[in-house]
Amino acid sequence: VQNLKPYTTVELIQPYAAQVAGADGKSSAQTVTQQVIAQGPVASQEVIKEFGTNGGGFFNANSAHPFENPTPFSNFFEMVLIFAIPSGLTYTLGRMTGSQEGRRWVQYDGREWTQFLPREKQAYVAGFLAGGALADAQAAGAADSTAVHQAVDSLVRSGRLRFPFGHMVYVTQLDEFYWWQNHLPVPLYAALRDIDGSLKGHEQ
Repeated sequence: VQNLKPYTTVELIQPYAAQVAGADGKSSAQTVTQQVIAQGPVASQEVIKEFGTNGGGFFNANSAHPFENPTPFSNFFEMVLIFAIPSGLTYTLGRMTGSQEGRRWVQYDGREWTQFLPREKQAYVAGFLAGGALADAQAAGAADSTAVHQAVDSLVRSGRLRFPFGHMVYVTQLDEFYWWQNHLPVPLYAALRDIDGSLKGHEQ
């Protein structure tokens, strides 16, 4: 409904009896033959209500009134409006912080590492070590999945992997490495290479 008309009084098709309390407090039966239909600029106010996620509505029925929300499409449209500003704010935050464009893994450095959760750190390093082990197995001549599996097992047992230490060793070392602010711009893969070389140097 969108108009500037006064409320409309209409005759009921099927009048009904209602109990009405009088001035003396006693109730009496009264036949109701008319109904007041609310009118007004509902549609223009509805968008404002949904954008602001304000309850109540023109008819004080939270969009449950047929003059305010008559069809499934209007209900869907209202839900879109409810989420428009909150979802837009998440994009705004990304624009303000410059983080809406995800960086490629090759660009990850200490800034990403310090934001990772402990499980994410373990998963990242485990994935890096798995990639290194695959490269070592292929360099050893493994051509298919079975050969790769056997080659990796052999390399692990003999300690000949390029990155031979456990993933938690590298996670701990990365935490210490990126504790220094001047190390933050160093890419993760470069930090892992340097850490691996340092660990091997201590081992010798």
